[in-house]
Amino acid sequence: MNRSLPLSAAFAAAALSLSWAGCATEAVEDTDIHAEADTSATVLAHSGAMPLMPASASAAIDDAHSQALLNAQDVSAQRRQPVTDLFAVAEGRWVGPCSLSFPDQSTPTLEFEMERIVAPTGIDGVYDWTIIYRSEDFGEQVRPYSMLRDGAPGRYVLDENNGILITNYLFANGIMMSEFDVPGARLTSRETFRRNRSSFEITTTSIVPELSTGTAQFPVNTSQVRSMQKCKLRRAPQ
Repeated sequence: MNRSLPLSAAFAAAALSLSWAGCATEAVEDTDIHAEADTSATVLAHSGAMPLMPASASAAIDDAHSQALLNAQDVSAQRRQPVTDLFAVAEGRWVGPCSLSFPDQSTPTLEFEMERIVAPTGIDGVYDWTIIYRSEDFGEQVRPYSMLRDGAPGRYVLDENNGILITNYLFANGIMMSEFDVPGARLTSRETFRRNRSSFEITTTSIVPELSTGTAQFPVNTSQVRSMQKCKLRRAPQ
């Protein structure tokens, strides 16, 4: 089995066990306050031993705490905004590390870099969706895909520009998913878009059930999970 390359739908037909970005929490910076003691203030005793903080320092801390709460609320509100337009959140250049892992190995088999460039084409509802893989093992692979807005709400079509079309479904929480079969394997992709961060994951499973249980009225089939590709991307300068 050749484990030297990451997988797209076209490559999956030739290398079935190889596969094709978590939601990052935006940190709210703590405010460091250095307040000089008010020499004109009367030092009072607290609990018989500890002096009270001067009024000026206490007010500064209250202001900083209030501002920190407002910043956190702003970030939280932005996260709650439903994502209804893929291109509005995905447009730009994204770069980050990727790993390709197999369940029978404790460390990733392959590590490489992914770059995704999303740019308007001038045609309404059609964007360039270029994916570039880079590695010392296989060099650079450029995949000039296109993403099309479909007529159905939340549905987009990835055109690999080689005869392959893959439907993708965008959810209001900023997650886009797709699932497709190639000869001998099923691929499930999951992409997330969070402001300046994105993730891209593809899991490859077998089509033939590995285990069949349940009853005749309610059969349950499970599939072997063969590999997972995971990429963590950040928005980069154009």
